[in-house]
Amino acid sequence: MTRKPFFQDEVILTCQGGQGGHGLISFDLTFTHKSKGKPNGGMGGTGGNVYMIGKDQLDDLTDLISRKYVASKGKDGGKNCRAGAKGDDLYIAVPVHTSAFIYPHNLVLGQVKYDGDLVLLAQGGKSGVGNGIMHSAKVYGRQIGEMGESLELKFTYLLESDFAVVGPGNAGKSSLFNRLINHHKSHVADYMFSTQKPILGINNTSLIKRLAFLDTPAFDFYEAHIYLRYIQKTPCLLYTYDSSDVAGITRLQLFLDLIAPTAQTITIVITKIDLITPSQLRDLQAMLQALFMPSIQQFFSVSLVTEEGLIPLLASIIPEF
Repeated sequence: MTRKPFFQDEVILTCQGGQGGHGLISFDLTFTHKSKGKPNGGMGGTGGNVYMIGKDQLDDLTDLISRKYVASKGKDGGKNCRAGAKGDDLYIAVPVHTSAFIYPHNLVLGQVKYDGDLVLLAQGGKSGVGNGIMHSAKVYGRQIGEMGESLELKFTYLLESDFAVVGPGNAGKSSLFNRLINHHKSHVADYMFSTQKPILGINNTSLIKRLAFLDTPAFDFYEAHIYLRYIQKTPCLLYTYDSSDVAGITRLQLFLDLIAPTAQTITIVITKIDLITPSQLRDLQAMLQALFMPSIQQFFSVSLVTEEGLIPLLASIIPEF
């Protein structure tokens, strides 16, 4: 049975521009020398457009699942050649770095890269023309506004970060992530799978570069293709290795096999070193280096309880630390 993801980074939905307002067939009866008077019907307003707008405060697409978005209809034309008002535009709020594709052909409509960016998804329909605009008394039928553009779209949210904290469950990923961004943003608990969706955090302490860090669920929490999509744009991975985990070597090898095609830089961070003796730590470091070098070049050992070993790790990641 496939586990339904808690984090939604891809959705399919329908967008439709608003229908154009109808043109009016109307006559000014004060002109009695004509059989129907002077044409004075106004044209309708154009239908509203549908836009995608980037929002920094959003972090997934869960709220957009199985929805249809239709912009407002334009107002109908009025007498005395009064034009109807344009229909209200509709804005679909999405996280920054979300792309829109025409489904199922995957034709790119656009991407929001910054907060407030707009991408036009579906145009509103053209308005119906009133007989006052056409200056003709021979138009008898009502001029119907056109329907708005209707498209089935796929939204894809691509997480972009400088570093991703990865590894098995309950290995200290969230504790390390919170320390890296100097903020308690990710939930920490003494049980497996306490992190159930990726969380993006920013470290602004460096004067050189603003660093983005990604806390991830346990790599065996999702199906492989879903998990890889979360970290595919992250060049550096920080793998948390639980020093007290008797199956740690097996889990690390499974992870390396999983990400082998991506060729990302991996740093091993041995965690919970306060739970083992110094000699046990030396033996573990030697074994990991013997098994996994040169494919893994950097190894650090830390305790997130006592903060032992934390400064060398942070100094290697954050400029000017």
